Formats: sequence, C-alpha cells, structure tokens
Amino acid sequence: MDPHPSLAPEDVVRVQMEAMRQNDEPTADHGIAVAFRFASPSNRMQTGPLPRFALMVKNALYRPMLNFKTAEYAQPDSIDGRVRVNVCLLDSEGEAATFDFFLSQQVGGRYHGCWMTDAVVRK
Repeated sequence: MDPHPSLAPEDVVRVQMEAMRQNDEPTADHGIAVAFRFASPSNRMQTGPLPRFALMVKNALYRPMLNFKTAEYAQPDSIDGRVRVNVCLLDSEGEAATFDFFLSQQVGGRYHGCWMTDAVVRK
C-alpha cells in the first residue's frame, strides 16, 4: 500500500504497524519498506535511504515494532497542525512499548493531501 489522500492519520499508522507486525512477509523487511513509503519527504531526508532506515528500525529503541503481538491505538489528537497517534505494543517477547507517531498532511508535490509520518518517538 502507498500513501493516498483518502487515508486518515490513524489509518496511516495502522498500515505501517501491521506491515511491521509481519515484517518479513512476503519478503525480508517488506514491513520496514512499507513504513518508509509512509515517511514524509522531510522524514526520509533525515532517516533514509531505505537501508539506513531499516537499520534504525532494527535498533533496540524501535525493534519492538517488528513482529509485535498486539497493538492498542489511542484516539488521534492535534498538536500545532500535526496529528499525534499513540500506540501501545506488546512486543514479540511480551514486553510493553509505547510510541507516539507524529503526522502531517502534505501540501503540494507527489503526496499532496496525504497524511505521512514526520517522526516516531518512543515514550
């Protein structure tokens, strides 16, 4: 799946999380690649290219996002024109991890009108 203006911020987060939940299906790191597609252009400039982004996701801080067991999504809230979606995970080892996704609606260019992830912060 790719970014599309019809996807709400919470949909974007769910798409990314479900892809990373099954990271290696149908191919190795497919889920990470999906998450990278939903990263905003400014986020990609800071975290890309994809191989660098994959290493970041696999480090200890973000690793709980890969192959997690369960996820609970809070209602999105708006902060200074961006949307925050809080996600609480039970990782593959049964440990809890919480992340805030910050998204913005893109203006102009290829992704005009699409909600995309600007940052993910572990709490």
